[in-house]
Amino acid sequence: MAGESKEIVFIADDKMLEKHWAERISMSFILENHFMQRFKETFDIVFMWIKKDDDLSWKCFLNFQNFRIFRFEYHGDNCIEVEEDL
Repeated sequence: MAGESKEIVFIADDKMLEKHWAERISMSFILENHFMQRFKETFDIVFMWIKKDDDLSWKCFLNFQNFRIFRFEYHGDNCIEVEEDL
């Protein structure tokens, strides 16, 4: 619904978290609104710090960088990226 927020939860094991310490992870999502307009969001995630607590749960601080959003248009069955940034 308009104005509603949701969570995206990522689950990882110890090896993945240790491996990606201080590395850049690039993400992209394609979203579509009620008017059938598509948008592609891209961003990078960097683990700034990460530690394992006494209860064996992980805590981390993430930095989001290089956020961009692009509009897509439908052309028949194809979805073509619009080159201008929004």
